[in-house]
Amino acid sequence: MSRQRPQYPCASCGKACNKDAIECSACQLWVHRECVPMDKSVMREWDAPGLDFMCRACSFTSDPDPVTYDFAAACKRLQDAVNSPSLQYVLSAEHLLLRTYEVKLPPIVVSSYPGSTDPQAREILQKFQPVILNSYTPLYVQGDGNCLFRALSRGFFGTEKHHLHIRLLSALEMASQLPFYDEQHKISAFFLGEAEYLYDPYCFEFKAASTPGSWSSITHFYAASAALKVAFRSYCPPIMNDYFMSSPLTRKICGRGVKRFAVPMAIVMWSSSIVPYDEVYEEFTPVYRNDSEEALSDQSEDDDGVTAVPLAEALPDLDEVPTTSISDFQDEDPASPACRFPDDELIFPAEAPSDEVDH
Repeated sequence: MSRQRPQYPCASCGKACNKDAIECSACQLWVHRECVPMDKSVMREWDAPGLDFMCRACSFTSDPDPVTYDFAAACKRLQDAVNSPSLQYVLSAEHLLLRTYEVKLPPIVVSSYPGSTDPQAREILQKFQPVILNSYTPLYVQGDGNCLFRALSRGFFGTEKHHLHIRLLSALEMASQLPFYDEQHKISAFFLGEAEYLYDPYCFEFKAASTPGSWSSITHFYAASAALKVAFRSYCPPIMNDYFMSSPLTRKICGRGVKRFAVPMAIVMWSSSIVPYDEVYEEFTPVYRNDSEEALSDQSEDDDGVTAVPLAEALPDLDEVPTTSISDFQDEDPASPACRFPDDELIFPAEAPSDEVDH
């Protein structure tokens, strides 16, 4: 006698889902809580109205080498919901999915990261500010439209493989904290600065942030800083023409909730794949302090294996970073210190900070 198939079999173990199970909104299959697996407290959060759970098969990539969370699909879900009444539900569900499957970035580790010198970025520095090459090395990252997030991934984690994760977190930040990134809200002027030429309308900025392979802007720098709860530096070599102005882009990046005096953990340089390098910068590369006093100009442009050390030696205590709310800015005088854009600081200090810093 053949065994009767359960009416609602678990997508993982195949046994009947009579209780303590949850339905996937994508494939409409059920899965036991313990087969996910998830804690009972997380299961209760999924009971909230409007939240669409997705099983592992539907929320992870099908590529077996390796199987990872499908960050590109998550970005697409954000795009589809950004102008709909369901946006808040989608945001909550995306955050909860990351927690359910414990999708986390590794700790930011300040150590030496080997890499190949970026010859184009080096040529730009040689042309405009060659003295920087005495102490710093621009490292190559893949220029596939994700280079800002690849540069941040390499700068913070020593590898480019987390770039889609950082992009998703940045898009979630922009979608959930719209007044900080929408030029129609006065708070964005306090947060990003009042130079309108630095950023595009919010709809374009958000679509670019949530589209793998798309362009990046200074707005995305601030979204990434807020999402990662860490400060870093933006460096744009001097150039000025009818299409591009670099000086406002050289600044310390302290995103929403990051203290202004936090130690910068990386330098991201604006670079270019266009020759000559005097029109516009449309690529990004991480910049590291050399681990020796030997000038980079003594090395060949295609030297590989250059070992460099990051700008700072101490990490901020991320658990103590305060969360900035919109109300912190709404009633402030734009001329007050709380609302002024953080002052530009020396992007390439003579020495990496080593003293203990109050975070």
